[in-house]
Amino acid sequence: MSRKLAALIVGMVLLGVNAVWAQDPAQVAKGRQVYADRQCNKCHAIGDEGGRVGPDLTRVGLKREADWLRQFLKNPKAVNLRAKMLAFEGTDQELEAVVAYLASLY
Repeated sequence: MSRKLAALIVGMVLLGVNAVWAQDPAQVAKGRQVYADRQCNKCHAIGDEGGRVGPDLTRVGLKREADWLRQFLKNPKAVNLRAKMLAFEGTDQELEAVVAYLASLY
């Protein structure tokens, strides 16, 4: 493996670790609770629990950045015309908490 490639991989890993460390644990916990209260698990699975109608969110934090998650939750069809999910109905604080929770899923 070339030095440049190795440096790139190390940098990507460190950025990912920094993103996880930068998250507020209280915000992530609040987001987990909002996810449960809104019954998101009826359609989405995390690990072995939840529905299979929507995409599996087990490692969504590796696949999507917080900004993408925020935009999608606010207006799914604006991000993906084929989206079947309805827009998130909650306060801005609840939305930010859910985004923090989903972004923490590695």
